[in-house]
Amino acid sequence: MAQPPSIRASDEDRQRIVDLLAEHHVAGRLDQAEFAERMESAYAAKTLGDLGRLMRDLPRIEAAPARRTGPPRDDSVRAAFASWLSTAVLVLVIWLAVSVASGHFTYFWPFWVIGPWGAILLFRAVDGLVKGPDGPQRR
Repeated sequence: MAQPPSIRASDEDRQRIVDLLAEHHVAGRLDQAEFAERMESAYAAKTLGDLGRLMRDLPRIEAAPARRTGPPRDDSVRAAFASWLSTAVLVLVIWLAVSVASGHFTYFWPFWVIGPWGAILLFRAVDGLVKGPDGPQRR
């Protein structure tokens, strides 16, 4: 039975959608920028309806079995960091071009694009590695 779209999304629900988005990106249905945008939206989603809207225009593919614990899949982590890196390079080039054209270094606005997104990716990667395949360690 399908859950109502107003139900709150779990971290597992969000990660499953990001994994599916990564598969669509690899298949060529999403370009780098759109994948990055949808991935950010997936991690920020509050409800199942928010997650469903991200997949609305994509064909249905079978999701990998849900994982309760363990680090994120290597390919989705690589795709997430590749999106972040390509966006970081793009905004840095734009900032540098504007600075050169104006004759002085302008306000370093790329920080607001690169910093929070990179911190979230780093936190999620480290958190997945710390939890390990058997979940959080108990003492």
